[in-house]
Amino acid sequence: MFETTGEATAVMSICTRAPASSRAAPLVAVSCRTGRRALNLLKTQRFDLLLIGPEIGDLPLWELLRQIRTSVPALPWVFVEPAPSDQGQNVARLFKAAAVVAATPSAVQIAGLVSRLREQAAAEFYRQRTRVASA
Repeated sequence: MFETTGEATAVMSICTRAPASSRAAPLVAVSCRTGRRALNLLKTQRFDLLLIGPEIGDLPLWELLRQIRTSVPALPWVFVEPAPSDQGQNVARLFKAAAVVAATPSAVQIAGLVSRLREQAAAEFYRQRTRVASA
């Protein structure tokens, strides 16, 4: 989790529009049109964040997320759902989406989200480490 290429944030877009990189927030963006392709890429490459659309096509959304959570449990993801639905919101909550958005976030928004998630992960690591040391 949270691997970067130099200063660029690595993002995979699955069945949603890939974000554009910017000078203020460089991205390495990979776009996948199928869930199976995304799962194969996750075996060989590391990403800081996944952007996932509601219409995967070759796999049900919940099955794709189950497989991602099994293989890379700490990898954060954002649900990009242009027309929010109760079912989509339920899946997002169940599989612990970092955010639910109506449109692909900008590179600056992604960089901010990844930065906040890194800070939260570091704080949780130190909190658990302190708890173990004091026990």
